[in-house]
Parts: sequence; C-alpha cells; structure tokens
Amino acid sequence: MFKEAIRGLRLAIVHNNKLILFAAVGAVLMQIAKTINFSPTGMYATYICIMIVFSAEMLNDVVELICNKITKETDEDIKNIKDISAGVVLVISIMAAFLYMMILGIELYGI
Repeated sequence: MFKEAIRGLRLAIVHNNKLILFAAVGAVLMQIAKTINFSPTGMYATYICIMIVFSAEMLNDVVELICNKITKETDEDIKNIKDISAGVVLVISIMAAFLYMMILGIELYGI
C-alpha cells in the first residue's frame, strides 16, 4: 500500500516541478514559523496549509494527466476542465496564504 503511494509521490514530483517549488516555499514558511517561535497550534496549522496546497497541486496534475490521456487535440471542454482544476489550486493557495497571515498576526501580535 505505501509502496504505491510513495511511487505516486515520486512520479508527481518528477512530472510537476512546481511541487518542488511548493515544498521549498513550505520549508521557508516553516522556518519562519520556527524562528518566530510559533505555538504548537500555529505550527500545525501552518503545516496543514502547506500540505493542502501541495495536495491540491497533485490533484490538479491528476486531472491534467487524465485529460491528456483522453485527447491530445485541442478540445474546449478539456481546456475548461483543466482551467477549473487550476482555479481550484489558486483558490486553495489564496486561502492558505490568508490563513498563514492570520496565524502570523496571532503569533506576533496576539490578534
């Protein structure tokens, strides 16, 4: 079970270089949280936000791979599906950034 999951994670990282960027940004955010001495709850919330964005991008990859398997030709429906999937990643990323800023405000200023 875990063997296939780890293989899938490797394939996702090889297929999508953005995942490496997301992991690097996540590492920087976690380092900032550690440096500022976030509470355990703040650290957990930060980690969850990072992993949600990472997971959303992986799911977007799956949608794109399936669409490309269906047809490589230009198709308006396939384009719309891919755009909607990318839009989901954008919405989740914005939400995660907003949550991180809220956590940062709480940790720094007790807001």
